[in-house]
Amino acid sequence: IEKKLIKDKKKFLEYFKVIEAIKKDDQQKDIISFKKALFLMDIGEMDQSNILLNNLIQKNSKLKSIATEIIDKKFK
Repeated sequence: IEKKLIKDKKKFLEYFKVIEAIKKDDQQKDIISFKKALFLMDIGEMDQSNILLNNLIQKNSKLKSIATEIIDKKFK
């Protein structure tokens, strides 16, 4: 299933919008943003991915350290 979804990037991003619209706590929102950032990175949308990762860093998310590590490795 994942392989088929990844082929249809638009559809996958639509699923993220649906998930993001559901009420959830901050930690769940951060996990969704992180997964979306990784997906965007995987499809070559580096700028959008970078925005999401930087948002996690700026809001001092529990995922801050891993988001920082990814950004650091991306630019090496």
